[in-house]
Amino acid sequence: MYLTNILLTILTIKSVITAFPSDDRDLILELAEYSKIGTDYGLYTTERVVLDAIYELDPYELDSTILGYKLIPFENQDLMEMHPKTLFALKEICDNEYGNVVTTVFWYGKEARVNNSQNGYNCTYPYYLAPKIYNYMTSYFEEKYFISITFCISGDAYLTFHKYLTTEGGDRQKILNKPNIDNCVSLLLSPIRAH
Repeated sequence: MYLTNILLTILTIKSVITAFPSDDRDLILELAEYSKIGTDYGLYTTERVVLDAIYELDPYELDSTILGYKLIPFENQDLMEMHPKTLFALKEICDNEYGNVVTTVFWYGKEARVNNSQNGYNCTYPYYLAPKIYNYMTSYFEEKYFISITFCISGDAYLTFHKYLTTEGGDRQKILNKPNIDNCVSLLLSPIRAH
């Protein structure tokens, strides 16, 4: 009985440690480091797969009212599984004498505001200029441009899949459930808009 209690205590402590991730926990990087396929495994991070998804899907072109994205939990996901810092992927518009470029930059809510402006190169961030912001933290709203990202290990390769999820006219909670796929990490991004 005494040994059972000690074992139970050790298991409880271990589960508490893993349930409350450190501030720099990155589930994509953890999966890549666990598999160590090739020498570039350290390049696979949450920021990288989010940036790739936004670049390839190009939501700013489809809907100019999107100011960026916020990493949010899936409907059926425990908050403890999430990246502990609030990750924002903000729309950045930089102008110079030749025109403008629209890109994405990362910002963690409580850090100093991003500003990549330089001499002759002025950058603005519509998120910071909006009087009021809203983003979808639940499926209560209809939205066409949630982004689902799944990063997987398959044999000797890293695979990333991303797509838009729409909650318009469907079972919102079912649509935004986290996929349960072995050897994969899934992320959900919610559009940020001015209110």
